[in-house]
Amino acid sequence: VRQERLALLQEEAVASGKSNAAVEMRWADLIDRKEHNTPQDLHAQIEAQKAACAEIIASKDALIHEFELQLKAKDEEYVKALKQQARDVDDLLGKMRGEFAELREEYAGQLDAVEDAFLQERADQLAAHRQEVDGLFARRREAELAYMRAKQERQEAAQREIEDNLTKDAEEYSKLKIKLENDVQTLQEQLEEMRATYQLNTEKLEYNFRVLTERDNENKSTLAQQKRRQNRLKDALSALVHRYHEADATARRRNDELTEKYRLVTKQYRDLQAKFRHFEAQDTGRRAAVWRMHEDEVRERVDQVLRASRVIHAQQLGWEWRPPNLELLYDRDHVEEGGAAAEEQEKK
Repeated sequence: VRQERLALLQEEAVASGKSNAAVEMRWADLIDRKEHNTPQDLHAQIEAQKAACAEIIASKDALIHEFELQLKAKDEEYVKALKQQARDVDDLLGKMRGEFAELREEYAGQLDAVEDAFLQERADQLAAHRQEVDGLFARRREAELAYMRAKQERQEAAQREIEDNLTKDAEEYSKLKIKLENDVQTLQEQLEEMRATYQLNTEKLEYNFRVLTERDNENKSTLAQQKRRQNRLKDALSALVHRYHEADATARRRNDELTEKYRLVTKQYRDLQAKFRHFEAQDTGRRAAVWRMHEDEVRERVDQVLRASRVIHAQQLGWEWRPPNLELLYDRDHVEEGGAAAEEQEKK
């Protein structure tokens, strides 16, 4: 039924859409041709449009009326269904009440039977338990009697043991008493000896205390003297430190001055060495030049002296004459090397 209603609605919507489209097209056609239409034609066309609109409205009203009829039928059907449901519920409640009454009577009978069985079982169990409890009480009485007899026997044995122990303890007590009395006497003798020793140690300690007191006084006086000496030494040390700082400052200034003088003297010494080398080179060159100038003359005179020496040795003294070593004298290379070194030194 619902599908049929949906189909009717769709068909109505399609038909209404087509009719609306046709009406719209006619309205558009009327608007486009309004200058060429006469009032009579326009009125006729408007009436036709009204008729088309009335048909559309009539179709929709018919569909609405049909739906209203269906709704009314559904309402009546729903009311009938509610009434039928109420009658069914009443019938069901009546049946349930009847079944409940039957079940209650049946359960009541079963409950009575269960209670009777439970009471019978309870009575049987009570009787059995009563017999069991009576047996337990009987066994308990027998166990208590046996325990009492055993306890009495243990007490008698313990009493005999206590009496034996008392006898033994009395003998041991007598022996221990005698031993302790002897120990007390020995300890008293030792106490007297300790007292004498204590007295002697006390006198020694008093003597040592007096000696230590005197030494402590002496140490205090010595300590005071040492403190005074320490203070004097501290003052002397402060003075010496002050003098040291002054001497150090003076020495530093003196050192700076001497360092500056040393630099000047060193510079002068280097200049003097340079001058000395210069003049030495000049003197060496001059000496070599003078040597070369007088070398022939010196050689000639040396020859004369050698001849005279040989004559004196041979004729006057009668000795064997040996010529001296004249290599250094005639060593021209040595003289030239000395002159060259002097010239090179002079150039430097």
